[in-house]
Amino acid sequence: MYKKSFSQFICILLFLSLSASPAFTAGTDRCSEEGIIVKNLALVDLWYRKNNGPCTIWRDNHIFIMKPQDTFDIYSDLVCETSSCTQNPLYDDYRKADQDADCAVRILRDCNLSDM
Repeated sequence: MYKKSFSQFICILLFLSLSASPAFTAGTDRCSEEGIIVKNLALVDLWYRKNNGPCTIWRDNHIFIMKPQDTFDIYSDLVCETSSCTQNPLYDDYRKADQDADCAVRILRDCNLSDM
């Protein structure tokens, strides 16, 4: 009898501790240190400039890492003149799209962001 009650108590305690964890971390940004993985699933190759750097190809189904201090301008041409997005997403946009907080999102056609 005592073992059964103790086991139930431990199970309830474990359940409560696991369900309360997201509430304590809701105000923190887990992804800020390592960055958010952004995967190109637009079905076409794109190009980008990271922090106004060189024009770099971003192949379909490949990733880049977005950190809070980074800027990524996404283009549809190889000379980085034709913007692929009406407004390039910022770190906060990627973070909002990451609904399960696993620090991974995908970018679809027309720069639509989706959780991965």
